[in-house]
Amino acid sequence: MIKLLTEVDLPVFTKKVGYRHQSMMMGSCFAENIGNHLLELCLPITVNPFGILYNPVSIANCLTNLLENKKFTSKDLFFH
Repeated sequence: MIKLLTEVDLPVFTKKVGYRHQSMMMGSCFAENIGNHLLELCLPITVNPFGILYNPVSIANCLTNLLENKKFTSKDLFFH
């Protein structure tokens, strides 16, 4: 018999998404859609605070800005 799927053993994660812990979703429109569903369930979650991002470098830069508590000014904005 031909197997048409790959079995993957996933470890049991001790940290779970819930109402007691703040979470954040960052990334593509997939993160946006899942995050909005979690918001509809009244979970404490922040969804794409910098908008939809598609590449890991942009996500890393935005996480660095958050961790460093960067304050944005009008010089950070540009019109294109």
